Amino acid sequence: MSKITSISLVLASVLSVCRVSAQNSDLQSPKGTQSESQSDLVTYMPPELKLLDPLVGDWKGTMQAYGPATGKSTSPLSASFHWILRGYHLEGVLRCTFDKKSYEGHLLWSYDFLAKRYRLYWIDDFSSLSTEYEGALGKDKSFQLTSRLTQGGQTMIQNLRLLVEQAHWEITIRNQNLDGELISSRSYHANR
Repeated sequence: MSKITSISLVLASVLSVCRVSAQNSDLQSPKGTQSESQSDLVTYMPPELKLLDPLVGDWKGTMQAYGPATGKSTSPLSASFHWILRGYHLEGVLRCTFDKKSYEGHLLWSYDFLAKRYRLYWIDDFSSLSTEYEGALGKDKSFQLTSRLTQGGQTMIQNLRLLVEQAHWEITIRNQNLDGELISSRSYHANR
């Protein structure tokens, strides 16, 4: 994805959020005392994003990675998610060990109202590049997003699947070449 396309996608998301917020009278800040509950700090949450609300909070679990050349590895995982910017975006932080190195990844979930698509921006401490995913809610109620990227001259398709429940979530990422051959996979599983 070119840098101009990436910037255009981010700008389109921001503009669609601004347009929706200008049209919604629900965006008034709540009157009265503020509770410390995070959901009380959110003045408006689009219903599409409310589906991600069970992720909010702190989690413990495992990360599993697999590559045909490297085999399988497992690491403890800690994760935390919270709403930012009045509930229009969900920010998450994942920490684990990946390939014998400490790993920290930051996730930013949003919803593009114009395209009616979920967007996920994933950055981490392994690279200065971001991975931008887009997709929709599947029939099985899992979020199914895709990204296309080129690393080391090889184009890959990354398929991400998020299944979220009240006390459990899992993210699975499969990296495949254009022929559909598995290059690597990762899965993150967490419980309250």
